[in-house]
Amino acid sequence: MDITMSPIDLIMVMTRTLICVKLLAIGISTAFAYDRRGNSPYPEFLPSETNVTFNRGSVALLPCSVANLGTKTVSWRRHGQVYPLTVGEMTYAEDSNYDVRHIRNSPEWNLMIKNVQPHHAGVYECQVSTKDKDLRKFITLNVVDNSSPKPDIKIYGKLHVDRDMAIVLVCNATGSRDPADNIDWFKDGQKLHTDSDRKIEITESYSLSAKTITSKLRITSASMDDTGTYICRVSDVQVTSVKVNVLNAESSLKDKRDHKEESLGKVAGNTNVVHTSNNLHLLAIVCCCVSLLFSTIR
Repeated sequence: MDITMSPIDLIMVMTRTLICVKLLAIGISTAFAYDRRGNSPYPEFLPSETNVTFNRGSVALLPCSVANLGTKTVSWRRHGQVYPLTVGEMTYAEDSNYDVRHIRNSPEWNLMIKNVQPHHAGVYECQVSTKDKDLRKFITLNVVDNSSPKPDIKIYGKLHVDRDMAIVLVCNATGSRDPADNIDWFKDGQKLHTDSDRKIEITESYSLSAKTITSKLRITSASMDDTGTYICRVSDVQVTSVKVNVLNAESSLKDKRDHKEESLGKVAGNTNVVHTSNNLHLLAIVCCCVSLLFSTIR
């Protein structure tokens, strides 16, 4: 049986074939992302620390992040113990220092231990229960008895800046038992934020091991209005301030020129006095010589 197809029919057949191939590929890739029952994506642990160390008396945070959790629940327990410390966002531990930290729609389900002590050290399990099996991740907590340095806070940077130049202040806070979430900047009592229109940029960095937080305030192009008192605050206890002066470059140059001219005038005046004094001495010598000459002639 001889079948002939017009070019239009042939193009339609080829198009439909390509669509079917694409749909088949999408179906296969989707099937791999879902569990065997096809109900939801299979949960999996995201990479995070499995061995953490905290100072005695600080707040310990044991990380656990789970992707594709769906309707399933994350629980925490100490390795070897039957009863859980937390299930979901509920805490069942007798020790009130235990708590779970979870932000809505976030994969993080971190175990927090306030005022951590040596007896809290050990291996903990972050667990996700499914119908097929239980997923477990083990995190080792170490508690060390290091004495913390005395809390301190300082601001570094130039306190005299020419107009249109950059103001750069760095605030460094150390020694706090628990690292602060952020550093607040104020100028004459008004809180500062990163603002591209005002060319203000605030950046922060942290060091958990050194219990240090550093914040850099940068004002790209200083104006005379930026003169004032800048305050860096971590808490009600850790507060410090500096006074920044923005100099008008033209006025500054004029003052320098006036000062230079005044100095040159003083030098010139002193030179004239010296010359006058020398002339008087010379005149006195001449008079003495003339007087002696007349005395000799007589």
